Amino acid sequence: MKKLAVSLFCFVLAAMAGWSQDCPTPVFPQDGETVPVESVISWSQVFGITAYKIRVGTTPGGNEISPLVSTGLATSFTPPLGLPENTQIYVSLYIFNRTQGDTLCVSYSFFTNSFTAPPGCTTLTSPTDGQNNVPVQSVIRWNYSPTATSYRVSVGTTPGGSELENDLVVTGLS
Repeated sequence: MKKLAVSLFCFVLAAMAGWSQDCPTPVFPQDGETVPVESVISWSQVFGITAYKIRVGTTPGGNEISPLVSTGLATSFTPPLGLPENTQIYVSLYIFNRTQGDTLCVSYSFFTNSFTAPPGCTTLTSPTDGQNNVPVQSVIRWNYSPTATSYRVSVGTTPGGSELENDLVVTGLS
């Protein structure tokens, strides 16, 4: 019982002294830096929190690239569809803990480069290569390829075949 009273007393003293939770700082990209469109956003680790949250947009406080999402305790975030080229990107980084909720720690911006090289190839994620007994109504999914703006898809019953769909162009990336 004495341990509980001492711990509670220390907590009350810390609160009265203005104790607050530490905030992470941007690691990459830094404020004002210019980076490639396939960049991963990362920040320093903070102890004693439940999760980090991040919002990414093309306007201050905006969510055009990603709404406010939790990264758990991961100290990095990869935008699901990459970053737009030649654009100012705005990041809002929060910490979350159960007693205080969301706390905005830092808002900053950086820039992306223009790209001139063609995008790299992507990989199929569903159905997997060589998978048998795939239902007819299955959705075909693949990984995002940075700098891609559309995809050309051929579907066949033989390797390299296109009997079922020949050069379907898929625009939009979501």
